[in-house]
Amino acid sequence: MPQEPQTYESLDVWKFSMELVQEIYDLTKSFPDIEQQVLQKEIRTAAIKIPAKIAAGYSCGISSMMHRYYCYSIAHLSTLETHIQLSERFGYIPKVEAKPVFEKCKRIGKLIEKLIFHEEEGE
Repeated sequence: MPQEPQTYESLDVWKFSMELVQEIYDLTKSFPDIEQQVLQKEIRTAAIKIPAKIAAGYSCGISSMMHRYYCYSIAHLSTLETHIQLSERFGYIPKVEAKPVFEKCKRIGKLIEKLIFHEEEGE
C-alpha cells in the first residue's frame, strides 16, 4: 500500500495546481489594460484559489471539512475554465495556448475527485 503524503506540498494535485497558477500568470500577462482589473484578475484569483483550497482541505484534518475544501477547489477550477473560455471568445488567448491549460485543468480535476472519493471511503 502506498504511503500517504505527510503534507499538502507532497500531493501531486497541489504541485500540478501550483504549476497551473504559474502558467495562468504567463498566459494572462498580455491582456489589454482594460481587462487587467477585471477578467485577468478573476482568472488569476480562480487559479490561485485551487492550490490554496487543496492545502486548506488537506491541512484541516477533519474529513467533512476536507471534503468541503476539495469541492471548493473543483468550483474554482470550473470558474477558471469558464474565464479562459471567455478570454478565447474575446480574442485575448489563442485556442492553441488555451488547450494545454484545459488539459491540465482536466487532469487536476480528476486528481481532486480522487481526493474527495478517498475521503468519503474513509469516513
